[in-house]
Amino acid sequence: MSREALRLVSKLNRTSDVNRTSRSERWQRVSSVALVTFAVFALVVAWVVMQLSGQFYMADLQTRSQETLSVQAAGLEKYLDKYRLLPPLLARRSDIVQILAEDEHERGQNVAKVIAGMSGAQEVWFQKPDGEIVASNLIDNASMAERGMSSYADALKAARQGRLGRQLVLSRNGGPASYVFIAPVRQGEQDYGFIAVRVSLEEVEQNWALSKDRLVAVDQNGIVVATNQSSWRGERLFAQRTTRRGRVSGTQNGVIDQRWYDLDFELVRLSPPFNKTNFQMIEQELPVLNWKVVLFADTSQVRQQSIWAALVALLLCVVSGGLFWMAGERRRRLLERIRQDKVYAARLEERVHERTRELSNMNALLAQEVKEREAAEQELQQAQAGLVQSAKLATLGEMSAAISHEFNQPLGAIRTHSENAQVLIETGKSDRALKSLARSSPWWNVWRRSVRF
Repeated sequence: MSREALRLVSKLNRTSDVNRTSRSERWQRVSSVALVTFAVFALVVAWVVMQLSGQFYMADLQTRSQETLSVQAAGLEKYLDKYRLLPPLLARRSDIVQILAEDEHERGQNVAKVIAGMSGAQEVWFQKPDGEIVASNLIDNASMAERGMSSYADALKAARQGRLGRQLVLSRNGGPASYVFIAPVRQGEQDYGFIAVRVSLEEVEQNWALSKDRLVAVDQNGIVVATNQSSWRGERLFAQRTTRRGRVSGTQNGVIDQRWYDLDFELVRLSPPFNKTNFQMIEQELPVLNWKVVLFADTSQVRQQSIWAALVALLLCVVSGGLFWMAGERRRRLLERIRQDKVYAARLEERVHERTRELSNMNALLAQEVKEREAAEQELQQAQAGLVQSAKLATLGEMSAAISHEFNQPLGAIRTHSENAQVLIETGKSDRALKSLARSSPWWNVWRRSVRF
């Protein structure tokens, strides 16, 4: 490898190291910013989910509580409506008219006990127009009739006017309240007195006790008349309304200690020992009784559910962020690997170019050497051709020398014998000349054979 190639590769290595270091630092900065941004985003998502889920669960709680309240309020109305029809029906009976007309105390007491036993009323009594009690199924201090007309004066006043009298009667010892229905007993124009039926709201409270929610029924003055919390009987319910957000202090010794609106839901803080959590307040009017039934739904479970939803959202954000982080890290590594592959490819390409140049130079040298070898081979071939030609000429010379020898030897012998014969003839030695010519005859045959060959 040449020096220039070495310098180029070294430059590429330094550039790659510097770029890798800068990319690593930049990635660390981007990762830090992304981590902080993701943490803020996850917290915001968790908060939004908690708010939305809280609103959703609060609306669901309101729907379920509204259904529960409708059932319980309908039960209260149905319970009292059953006894509302009883006094007017009983007032038409002739035996009751006779009891009031003749002041039959014993018979009236028996009839009152039968009516109370069959209807489930707490007390049934018969009363004269002047207020005298004729008979009652109760003969102890629990009798409302024995306490005096002041306890049910409003109902008695309505009955004197010919209407069905009704009145709520609160217990003096903190027990369940009662409701009194009084109907006038008349026959024609004659007024014989009144029949009164008193029912206890204890049965309603017992039914409400099966509900996990706090239920109260309040009259038009805001006094609790029925509830599944015995300590709230006779307390005042703070029912002041506000159209603005913000807390409003409640009355002392009331059921509601604080009251405010949040997310379009009416929330309250109850008096001890229920003041450790918030309750959703839902009301339903009872127009016939001029009462209001209020349900307090515990929102602690809503808060727990919204917190769990926020935690789930936060966990999903963390998992999603982790997946995105893994995908980003994998993509970064892939890009880094691609960059390294490009650097390696550039280095390899440079090495290939360098080797190509070296091979090109070697090929040029080999081509030159081939040309030289080809030229030497041509010269060798030419020399070989010259040698072959020389060998041929030498062979021809040898052949011609051999042929000349083959020709010259018989010719020389024949010429020698001929010259000897000529000399012998000139000297007159004919016989010897013939013998000399006879000796040249074999040589003549040899010459002819040579010529034939």
